[in-house]
Amino acid sequence: RKDREVVMAAVKQDGVALQYADKSLKKDREFVMAAVKEGIFGGRVTLEYADKSLRKDKEIFMAALKTNGRALQYADKSLRKDKEIVLAAVKKNYYALKHADESLKKDKEVVMAAVKQDGVALQYADKSLKKDREFVMAVVKQSDIALPYASELLQKDEELRKMTTKEALKEIGKIPMISFTVTWRVDFDDASYTTDEVVEAENLDALFDELNEGLEENRWTPEMNVPAHSGDFNIEYVVITSPTGKELYRDDDK
Repeated sequence: RKDREVVMAAVKQDGVALQYADKSLKKDREFVMAAVKEGIFGGRVTLEYADKSLRKDKEIFMAALKTNGRALQYADKSLRKDKEIVLAAVKKNYYALKHADESLKKDKEVVMAAVKQDGVALQYADKSLKKDREFVMAVVKQSDIALPYASELLQKDEELRKMTTKEALKEIGKIPMISFTVTWRVDFDDASYTTDEVVEAENLDALFDELNEGLEENRWTPEMNVPAHSGDFNIEYVVITSPTGKELYRDDDK
């Protein structure tokens, strides 16, 4: 447990091994620095078991953060307030923002750096930023999945919603998606069939946009749900009903 070479070899395989090392090695700055640089996960796990006295060591953490931003969770509070340290962390892993000091969760540069890694990082930002429309607009331009983590008021902002993915809008839940039933007609040269499909959209207008765009991009495949035929075919949506079964649209020509 005091043998530097043996412990270092173990740490290179698994940073958790440091917990079994002698206290003298856990306090040894030179040894811990080497372990951070050599260990897997960029020393993140290694730092969990290093002596607490080294959790204030900026140089050690900067070395760890070069490869693994999540090492910030083991840093002393003084380092979590250090903008240089936190920026280095979030640029490697957005999750590090969760462990930053509250003062830096209000820092637009820090939060934006985290959002560039992943839009979900906005959830760890201070409330003041989540309701700042100008800032959220910049965030959504960087990440089209970030809106569910903005303030409730901005989640309803039509301009922001148009910049957000359909999947992200579903997660918001503030303006619920509606499950419409779309009846497709599939016409072959010698036969015609109809088949139903449930499609989610915010409202009827949004559904029409989704259906028409999907037709242009060949994303809809109702022909897969009817008996197979050879030759060309044509697909059209002919009826749309609400979740309660109310008919909302019918193509009178069909």
